[in-house]
Amino acid sequence: MEVPDQFLKAILEQDTPVVTHQGAVFVRAPEIATTELTPDGLLRAEHPERLANLPAPWRLLRHEAVLDGKMPGAHVDARVFERCLWRRYARQLQRLAETPDDDPVRCAAWIVAPYLPDWLRTWEATGRVALRELAPGCDAVEPSLFPIVWIAANELPLHDALIPFLVARSGKRKVRELMRWILGRCSPEWVRAMIRSLPEVRDAMADFTFEITSPEDKARGDESLRAFINAWPNVADEFRAEGLGPLQHQFSRRLGRPLTAAEHATLLSRLRTHGPDRLGDVVLDLSRDELAVWITDPAAR
Repeated sequence: MEVPDQFLKAILEQDTPVVTHQGAVFVRAPEIATTELTPDGLLRAEHPERLANLPAPWRLLRHEAVLDGKMPGAHVDARVFERCLWRRYARQLQRLAETPDDDPVRCAAWIVAPYLPDWLRTWEATGRVALRELAPGCDAVEPSLFPIVWIAANELPLHDALIPFLVARSGKRKVRELMRWILGRCSPEWVRAMIRSLPEVRDAMADFTFEITSPEDKARGDESLRAFINAWPNVADEFRAEGLGPLQHQFSRRLGRPLTAAEHATLLSRLRTHGPDRLGDVVLDLSRDELAVWITDPAAR
């Protein structure tokens, strides 16, 4: 016995060119890799009433959202948008299998990226979609049978509840702003994990200042900076080099000549191993000849 859908395919394949006078054809669909159907995750509103007073996008979460995230450096093109919708449709099929009368509005599609891309604004300008601002950094893409929300991390306000989205920020200025704000709020372990996972944070620490409001904030901020230095020792050397200028000048005056490149590297290394106090004692206590020996002696203390 013929399977009905196979019969339908056969008739479409056979008759379409004939009845359309070669104006159309029916092609058997290629297999589509199912790995493309797995989203980054699902956000579920277990207690929606607890989200009502939180900043968007949290307060926009009514039931469930299929979430795809793009971090700095990743491509944010139309495929990102279409892939998220595709994954959301696949999830909705699962939901319908569990609850046949499930309303599509209960399953949203959320895309988290550093910014709202130009191609999406072009789509709006040409009438393909309409963008409706729901809150700073949160735009609805319409029309749609279900909520589609583009979350631009660079435009979100700095708020403790939004940290899970804010980590998608990109650009030196935006990342610096985030890091200045985040030190003293998150644990050193959290800061260390962020630094190791997000390369853009390295550049953000080039000119680092943050406001101290209490001794507790200072202690936590100091520990977070230590975590940063431990995670990026080469950047720590850059910071030390910036503070090496006065000592280098004192060594040059004492020796009566500029330091060589090798001596400068030795001084930077000993700033790390001996500390600034010891280097200050050495340059003041040793004679010119003794200092020349000290800076070339690998075992010097």
